[in-house]
Amino acid sequence: MKRALPPIPAERTAEVDDSPVVPGLRFRTFRGAEDFDLMSRIEEESLKADGVEWITTADEIKEQFSDSDRQDPYSDVLFVDVFGDTVGYSRISHNNDREDVKAYRHYVYLLKPWRGKGIEDALFRRNEKLLEHISSAHEGPREKYLQVWAFDPPNDWRRLVEANGYTPVWHLLEMRHTRLDDVTVSDMPSGLAIRHPRADELRKLWDLFVRCFEGEPWFSADMWSDEGFDSWLKSNTLDLELIHVAWEGPEPVGVVEMRMDDEVIERIGRKVAQAWLVCVDERWRRKGVGSALLSMGLIAVRRRGATEVMLDTEAENKHKAMKLYESVGFQVQRAFTFYRKPLPVP
Repeated sequence: MKRALPPIPAERTAEVDDSPVVPGLRFRTFRGAEDFDLMSRIEEESLKADGVEWITTADEIKEQFSDSDRQDPYSDVLFVDVFGDTVGYSRISHNNDREDVKAYRHYVYLLKPWRGKGIEDALFRRNEKLLEHISSAHEGPREKYLQVWAFDPPNDWRRLVEANGYTPVWHLLEMRHTRLDDVTVSDMPSGLAIRHPRADELRKLWDLFVRCFEGEPWFSADMWSDEGFDSWLKSNTLDLELIHVAWEGPEPVGVVEMRMDDEVIERIGRKVAQAWLVCVDERWRRKGVGSALLSMGLIAVRRRGATEVMLDTEAENKHKAMKLYESVGFQVQRAFTFYRKPLPVP
């Protein structure tokens, strides 16, 4: 059930085991909506220091918390202040990935000048202890694990993850298309109609997404729940004119959703679009539906002024999606690894 953020409690300081001695250092809890913008900026700068260009806006972070009964900024986020300036934060979350498997995720974002002092290590261990305590109260899953991700080239976060006994389990590829002027629309198989969806048809698209993505290693039942659908509808970057759908009669059998976020474009400094969701019903795969819809989406964002398009795909994708993306001009730019560490199961 969707919930509003609870009334703001008084900001509290917190003790962190094995915290290093750093002048002016203190740890504090979430203090209100103004912290969402801080979280967005610190995440961006921390990831950039590890070689990752990625922006999660303040509105997106707020929505992540307000739409889930398993995430609470007052208990799941801890901020790092030095002489009153916020220089980092840690975050935990836990969602049901499958009926009998449960993932407990965490991350630490810390600005580059404050690394190497023991702060990141102490917060990492605190996250693990908190999640192990939380998981001990959850009965039922036959498998529980801690999960984190890291950019593949050597970086501070990856070294910390591997030093703490995490095992790589699957890989994500970031792909980019930078030759939008070369894109032409490929042929669509006969028997399908192509048009943008109406607002009252969006639930059908969501149900198709669930059928397409269920079973993928990143699939989360919470993410693709009714709450997730409501969150998708309310996103300020959802644009029906950037969603191309292949219809077999009244039913969607393929969808490509593109997005352009003005805040992301301003902060990155380039006209970047995202291939947000790409999905083709199993019966219509390898028939040209995906390439036709992708080419239409690429042309649509090109007309909006985009000069490049990004997307993410799993290296182990069972549907060989990478070949589809390469066929329309995407190229692999970066690779990321998802790591897991088992938790005790009662």
